[in-house]
Amino acid sequence: HHAPPVRRAQRVLDAVEGTNIDALIETDEGTRTIVEVKLTERAFGGAQEDERHLAKLADVYRPLLHGRVDARCLEPSAFFRDYQLYRNLAQIRRDSADRVLLLIPKARTQLWRHASAWCDSAALGTLHGCIRVVAIEDLITALTEDSRDMDVSRPGIAEVSRKCILPAG
Repeated sequence: HHAPPVRRAQRVLDAVEGTNIDALIETDEGTRTIVEVKLTERAFGGAQEDERHLAKLADVYRPLLHGRVDARCLEPSAFFRDYQLYRNLAQIRRDSADRVLLLIPKARTQLWRHASAWCDSAALGTLHGCIRVVAIEDLITALTEDSRDMDVSRPGIAEVSRKCILPAG
């Protein structure tokens, strides 16, 4: 059983949608784990409720998320408040086992709380449980202690560690 390859960082899965993916892990069966890494940001990005974003909501995100999340999530005020989170959610293909992991330092308390509450919301409908918050500190500890037995390639561990471990100072 081969470890799933970790694809190169910062890639776009859907050219029309356009979100940059920090890291992508794909299994032999084709299931994708999309990884969003937040190190220093204080919040997930929102978006202006302007003509360009409203068009993108109508043409791109509504078709991707309609019937999967509560209709209130696709109202402009709610959607644009948590634009970056919904963009990640939209990467999950219909009828797939895809998931999204948000890697966040626990030390970023406000960001951690907001993302955790958002991911736990019943309004995420059929996608509830497909997006989770993971503490970067816990991931690095687990990888360090148990890298021999992890079902992740060593180059993948190195890539995640390089991106996630902040230099002291």
